[in-house]
Amino acid sequence: MTIIHPRDHISVTQLVLLISTTITTIGFLDILEIAKDIAIDTWIPVLFAIIIVPFFIVTHIKLAEQFPDENIIAYTPKIVGKWLGYPIAFFLSSIYFFLSLFIFQIFLEIIKVFLLPKTPKEIVIIIQAVVLLYAVWFGLNGIARLAELMIPILTLLFTLLLFLIFLKADYTNILPIANNGLLPIVKNIYKAVPLYAGLGCITMLYPFLNRKKKIGKPIFFTVIGTGIIIFFLILLTMLTFRYEVTDLYFPSISLFQRFTVSISFIERIVFFLLMIVIPIFFIFSVITYFLSVIGFTTIFKFREHTVFSILLIPAFFLISNIPISIADIFWLKGVPIWTIDIALLVPAVLLIILKLKERKK
Repeated sequence: MTIIHPRDHISVTQLVLLISTTITTIGFLDILEIAKDIAIDTWIPVLFAIIIVPFFIVTHIKLAEQFPDENIIAYTPKIVGKWLGYPIAFFLSSIYFFLSLFIFQIFLEIIKVFLLPKTPKEIVIIIQAVVLLYAVWFGLNGIARLAELMIPILTLLFTLLLFLIFLKADYTNILPIANNGLLPIVKNIYKAVPLYAGLGCITMLYPFLNRKKKIGKPIFFTVIGTGIIIFFLILLTMLTFRYEVTDLYFPSISLFQRFTVSISFIERIVFFLLMIVIPIFFIFSVITYFLSVIGFTTIFKFREHTVFSILLIPAFFLISNIPISIADIFWLKGVPIWTIDIALLVPAVLLIILKLKERKK
């Protein structure tokens, strides 16, 4: 059994903020993959995802409560057997590793495009790898504290900017709604569901919680609230750019850039926004890396997760150095969307199997 150090214990508040961080990060990026298929109707699958997400919240929490001292990697083989359980556990751990890597590649491009265009990529990768190792080595609580600091500030800033954009928006730009019918929209709902990939934190980090009772409401309201904010971000982005959105690398950031050009008193907010968004991307990369480390540590039955935090760094560094254009980084060329959908469905399937086994007894 993996040892959980005091420095790895987190509160329920910190857990929900880590989940909120993941929703915010993917919300900045997911718009392009949906928009390329259904253009101005992109906001509709995102709305449907908000309606669906309570199902995932309930199944993740219910499953985690069945094994309060273990993560999903540890108890999956107990539920479905070793031959099926370990491949599933390896699949989940790999998903978190590649999500961390994927977001880090986006992080590199943001640094390159907006902040440090002349800095060699290798320097940024080395710094990130060192900080990543430090953050994971010295505990989950430090990562969670950074989320506690950044998420409230980002939420406040987002709300202010989105409200100002909301007042100036031309809502005729989303017309006609469902011009190509409902079928393309329904087909693209699965691309909006990965917004909530961070729900995996519930089944992975449940043993790390200081208090394991009554976590449902804070998780539910935080996830739905963050989802609504991201929904309005995507809606307003589509209202502003319409069909042009697929020509942009970072539509959400471009939204704030376009909006602030004509308003002098908040002209520098975009730069301030980047100063917050970049740490949010960093937190996402660190927390998903931490989840992959915990996963592989559990699979190979190491008592300390610090071992795998070192072992995975060379792979992280080498893959990050592979030359790739920004157009090739996004969904379906980084982490396939359907794999994240499957990862979110795994707890529901495990919970059903567990309940069936209990009934037979």
